Amino acid sequence: MARRHPRTGLSDTALEAERVHVDLLRQAGVTRRAELASSMTESTLARCMRGIQQANPGMSDIDVKLRFVEICYGKDLARRVKAYLGEKLHVEQP
Repeated sequence: MARRHPRTGLSDTALEAERVHVDLLRQAGVTRRAELASSMTESTLARCMRGIQQANPGMSDIDVKLRFVEICYGKDLARRVKAYLGEKLHVEQP
């Protein structure tokens, strides 16, 4: 069974490395921590989108995004977003 660290619950990080990481995060200002969180979120979203694209070759960008919404938030919201976008695109086109 994997050993879990008491503070973070990580099992694949050496305890000393975890301590250094936590100390560096503590030393970073609020702005830097927010930048790191934003960067990790952006990377995660990009990887999710690439995974959906790889699993569904030929799917349009908008359909990839709608599939992401469906996976993360449910079919009902994805359907409502698709309907909203369809109405918005229909109204805004000359």
